Amino acid sequence: MKTRETGKVSVIIPTFNRLRYVKEAIHSVLSQTVAVREIIVVDDASSPVFRQELESLSQLDEGISVHLLPRHCGVSAARNFGLEHASGEYILFLDDDDVIHPEMIERNSAILDADPSVDVVTCKTAVFDDRGDGVSLPMTASQLDELGRTRKNRPFGFLDEQRIERQPFSHILLQGLQINANLTRARS
Repeated sequence: MKTRETGKVSVIIPTFNRLRYVKEAIHSVLSQTVAVREIIVVDDASSPVFRQELESLSQLDEGISVHLLPRHCGVSAARNFGLEHASGEYILFLDDDDVIHPEMIERNSAILDADPSVDVVTCKTAVFDDRGDGVSLPMTASQLDELGRTRKNRPFGFLDEQRIERQPFSHILLQGLQINANLTRARS
């Protein structure tokens, strides 16, 4: 992974008993073109076997921390727990079954860097279901595109970027935006 001192983004990944997927999610973050400050994986009281495997993922990179919740609380509680432990200037919530384009963090953080009045940057998403035999990691942009095709890629219904530009975040959320497609400014 790139130098952590320059990383501005805390990536928070809540998970519950989905080892294969969380591995893909972590590797898609490790494949970014810019450094992230940290990857915070929050296990929402998965099975003991899963927890043991999950702990081994923290060995992939020094910036990965794994937190184990004592009881099952749900994805929102896991996200909030991760947020409480995040130290980055920007936050990306990434579900355990999601992968991100290798340039997603670089492109979106550049927008936040350039304009302090912007609090949230979003991007297009594609929804795909689980068909096939997994992926080779780390992924390039073309491999990520191929992953979408092999998993029966179905476009999510992309938002017109001009239409949502400079809108209050509450308005943007009403458009049905995926939370994992947003890079947000962390404010105290």
